[in-house]
Amino acid sequence: MKKQIVLLHLFTILFYNVSPAQTSNKANNEDCDCVEVPVDFAKLCSYSKDKKRSEVGPPFTFLFEDILAKMACVDLKKDSKETMIRKINCMWNKYRTKCKCDSLGFGVPNGNIAKYVINFNFPDWYFIMKDNYGLDFNYIDPADGKTLYEWLKQEISKTYMYGSGKIREMQEINDDFK
Repeated sequence: MKKQIVLLHLFTILFYNVSPAQTSNKANNEDCDCVEVPVDFAKLCSYSKDKKRSEVGPPFTFLFEDILAKMACVDLKKDSKETMIRKINCMWNKYRTKCKCDSLGFGVPNGNIAKYVINFNFPDWYFIMKDNYGLDFNYIDPADGKTLYEWLKQEISKTYMYGSGKIREMQEINDDFK
């Protein structure tokens, strides 16, 4: 659990390292039907790691969900659940390799947010994002050249070697890929 929290913290830091070209959804208007809204990866990293509660409330539980919806131009008053999920997926698929976090204690400098939040002991983040929004995590992270699955196998191996109690949580996510 502690390592998963550490991974989330790293994700927050990686989101702070975004180039100016990555800070707007303007280029995403045609394919994601989104107006120009800042893409704030740093906040997404930070709020994901810190497990802050949603300011919006239902349908969201955590603040990172609020930020994700804002980044995807979700209109909670107008959009159906299906439309919300489509918009979030579109934004995620377009920017997932740019959604980087970095922090002390995270072994993948500028690594992806999933690795970051898992490292900082928040494995539920992965399941929330996958189960509630259908996000695809089966892609290669440019930071280390590994998919989330490959990284988990490596971390589980290290954890066995060093005897950490995080094995069960990491194994649960790893098993989800099978």
